[in-house]
Amino acid sequence: MDDVAIARRMCEQGMFAHGLSSWYLKPPVTHGLLISFTNVVSRDMARQLGERILPLL
Repeated sequence: MDDVAIARRMCEQGMFAHGLSSWYLKPPVTHGLLISFTNVVSRDMARQLGERILPLL
């Protein structure tokens, strides 16, 4: 999984994400995403965000 590419695609869609692999100074490098969700006021809104993210993975 290219976490940096996924984060870039999310940012292009107006969401915030950061690929954690870019934080490693030395091996072993692992991958992951730091994702920020703010102003999510309902389950429906959270579901909609998830549906926007899923195709970007």
